[in-house]
Amino acid sequence: MNKRNIALILPIIFSLFSCANGTTHSIKEQVLANLLKGVNVNVKGNETITYPSDYSYLSKTYDITLDRDYKTIKESDGSLTPAVRENTNHSFETFIKGDDGFAIREYLTYDNKVFEEVYKIAGNKIIYNERFANPFEYIDVEDIADDYSLDLVKATYIVESFTSLQYAVKEAKFVVDGSYATSLEVKMFDRIDSIATNETDYIDLVNSLELKILFDYEVNEINHLSPRDVADSKIENAFSNLETYTINASYEGSQDNLTIYVSSDDVFVHSGYNSALNDGDKYYKYMGENFYDEYTYSSNNGEFELTNFDLNKDLFLPNFSGFSSNILLKDSDDIYSFDTVSSKYGATKLIIPQYGNFDGLGINGTVSLKDNLLDRISFRVYPTTPFNITQKFSNINNTSIPSWLDVSLIK
Repeated sequence: MNKRNIALILPIIFSLFSCANGTTHSIKEQVLANLLKGVNVNVKGNETITYPSDYSYLSKTYDITLDRDYKTIKESDGSLTPAVRENTNHSFETFIKGDDGFAIREYLTYDNKVFEEVYKIAGNKIIYNERFANPFEYIDVEDIADDYSLDLVKATYIVESFTSLQYAVKEAKFVVDGSYATSLEVKMFDRIDSIATNETDYIDLVNSLELKILFDYEVNEINHLSPRDVADSKIENAFSNLETYTINASYEGSQDNLTIYVSSDDVFVHSGYNSALNDGDKYYKYMGENFYDEYTYSSNNGEFELTNFDLNKDLFLPNFSGFSSNILLKDSDDIYSFDTVSSKYGATKLIIPQYGNFDGLGINGTVSLKDNLLDRISFRVYPTTPFNITQKFSNINNTSIPSWLDVSLIK
């Protein structure tokens, strides 16, 4: 080939190379743009902590799961607010970036109003970007090689963002279909931790992490919470049809079982399910205008003594008067439940006050009907150690103060 032909061909080769390189760069830009536009990230894997053979019985494997939607909320003024939705076991929880940079959550109160709360861990306010920001916001096109390998430092940051675990990444590569990344394949170096077995001896633990990181782009919109309008007439009528009733309440892990008789006027709170007075039994005498005087039984003198006055009934009965059944979701024909946005500040109002105030705690709750009447309200409360509270209803609109109680003891 003569020099003239070579001179003609070289510009064509350089042009083709430049074009191909530009096309690859464009695809990488689109891949990143799609990861930021709205994406579901599904992470599954496990972390294994392996002890030396003499301590092998201590070795453990922990499952790691994350199902998170990254999206933005379009505000009324046209601005976009970052938000994530954590999906867990047919439920979800939404975190939104507040105006002050903190992560906030929105809940429904017992009367179907929206309540906004700053998200805290161990009492500390959580900055949204530090925990929930889309980690791909910190990835540049230059961090992705032409074969879609990802810069290892950036890959390490992504793994820590999704797992809160610190492992150095040794391989990371996007699997790309068109202009969409369908997964990020990662391999981590094992991490060695040393722990003391006594004052002088140490053993090495081998920590290993395996992950699958998958992406899906069919993500439902995330919107601000608004009051609900989902209740049906059946549950609505059950709550409004409570003129008189009896509650048998139990608190798991405690002997504090209560029977509460709600008559058309007075209320009797009896410790236990038997028909004999116990120390601390309380009688609430209706004094008119929604106020009650409180009398407490003492076995020392065998009488009820005035211990408080001008009390509102919400201090000793579930708060049915202000409760909106709209915050309940229908599970089946006679069973309704609270979800993550309605349980924290909604379910707690239906727990009898004698068991405490559980506002702000994690709660699962269900409401059951029988013959169109309220039958049972059950709660699973999640402080440090979870426990159950059950309130069984009976004699609805047919309850009076029990005949075995001598009301003449109330002075």
